Parts: sequence; structure tokens; C-alpha cells
Amino acid sequence: VGDLGGRLWGWAAVEVADWPHLCSTIPDLKSSAQKVSAYDLAELVLLFEQAMASCCVEAQTVDRPEDQPLGPVFHAAVERLISARREAGLGTSLSSWQHLILEAIHLRRNGYVRITEDVPLSEALRAPWPEAVRRGFQDEPS
Repeated sequence: VGDLGGRLWGWAAVEVADWPHLCSTIPDLKSSAQKVSAYDLAELVLLFEQAMASCCVEAQTVDRPEDQPLGPVFHAAVERLISARREAGLGTSLSSWQHLILEAIHLRRNGYVRITEDVPLSEALRAPWPEAVRRGFQDEPS
């Protein structure tokens, strides 16, 4: 890809993932006629980015975030965001396929070659999350 330090984060970029192939492997989608739209993916990327900004705030407030797992903080942030969206009348819970795609985004952006359970909370302190927090929680994907 040739953009290792740029906005797309090189090979780990969500934007260049083979989403049609990934989605074709999800049982809930494979057995139905439902297709994942670009809008669906954009919504999940936005949810991921908002959750990571929340994780960054958490990482800035704890001692030794490199010794704490990111997973539980990330999942709690996702649940808070979904709950807030539900209360605002903007949606309901995520479907099983949406959870799987969100996990794939999380792994692609944060896990690299590690399983998500091994990712430390300190990953939330890497770019672009501190800048997102400085600007205030974003309402559109970066």
C-alpha cells in the first residue's frame, strides 16, 4: 500500500480491507440475501472510532495502560455508545454480523498480528486517538 505512516495506516487500513470477501464468510449474511452496504461499514467504522476515542480518555486516566487489556475497555465503550444511540432513538443493538465486522475492524486497526485479547490499553494512546480526543468526539469517520 505504501502509506505506512499516513492516514490509511498501510496494510492495516480498514479502508482497503477486502470487505466483500470478509462479509461473504459471515454465516448470518451467507445464508440470507442481505448485503452489507458501504453505509453499514461506514457506521461501524464510526462506532469503532468513537469507542477508541473513549478508550484513549480511559488510557490517559489509568496507571500503566500498557499492562491493562484494551478489549474490556473497548467493549464497554461500544456498549455505552450503542446505549446512548438507542436512548436518542438512533438505533438498536448490533446484530451478530455487525459485531463480527466491528471485531474485524478492531483487530485490523489494533491487533495487527496479535489476537485482540493481547492488545494493551496503551494502543488507544497511539495516533489518531489523542488528536480525536483533543478535537472532541468526532461525528464522522476520519
